[in-house]
Amino acid sequence: LCSVFSLTRAGQSLLIDRFLRKWTIDTNEHSHDICTRGVEDLEGYTYRDFGVTIASAIEAYMSNMLSAMYANDEDFAQDVELGEWCRFLKIKIPNKQQLTKLLSTFVYTVSVRHAVLSHSLWDTFGCVPYSPFACYEAPPVCSQAARTDEEVDAYMLDMLPGKAPSAHQVVLSWMLATSSFTPLSDAYESCDLLNRPQEVEGALLPLSHWNEDLMLHPDLHAIHVTFQNALVEAADSFDSINASLMYPYVYLSPFAIPNSITP
Repeated sequence: LCSVFSLTRAGQSLLIDRFLRKWTIDTNEHSHDICTRGVEDLEGYTYRDFGVTIASAIEAYMSNMLSAMYANDEDFAQDVELGEWCRFLKIKIPNKQQLTKLLSTFVYTVSVRHAVLSHSLWDTFGCVPYSPFACYEAPPVCSQAARTDEEVDAYMLDMLPGKAPSAHQVVLSWMLATSSFTPLSDAYESCDLLNRPQEVEGALLPLSHWNEDLMLHPDLHAIHVTFQNALVEAADSFDSINASLMYPYVYLSPFAIPNSITP
């Protein structure tokens, strides 16, 4: 990474450290992120609109699951394992509502948010001159009008990465955008989320699917099916909207969102 990015490893560590000093779990919550960036009313912002739909489905799923797990506030307060987990993380979770928010944000981050960032890398960085990872000359210090067209062209070419770092950028962008999920994509093209998709070793399963049946209790299974139905409805809605767009936003289709960052 250090061979293609403008930041060195030390620079990356410094930025990460600065970010984590002021980071909270709310930072990754979809609605909080939208408000923080001031794009609540931005027209045609498909990520915001599609994201709200999936985030709401995840939150409803978590809320229903926790309601099935905890009959009342007393059951919640007496959960010894949850208390140990909170002490380990040095956090306080006073009620089910807060736990719902925490788990919903966590699931959204490792599935939806990661899919959006990862799957869009090829479209964003696959063309190196359009979006290079680094520039190899300092920005111009004088007006471009003082240069001839030939000088400007030569200067711009000098700023762009050479063959080796360009190749690294292309390969890295392709790997991060496709390698984890592509083996399953063909199997899911005509797949109903309510039916078990074909499993491929080492690949990521889509949101709401696992390698093992974890929903053995009938009540939990019913909640899970409700969640899958919500994702199917979301996928149909997104397809309908995308059909009218010049550039469809495909990164948030439930069929293209892995359960988590790693298999």
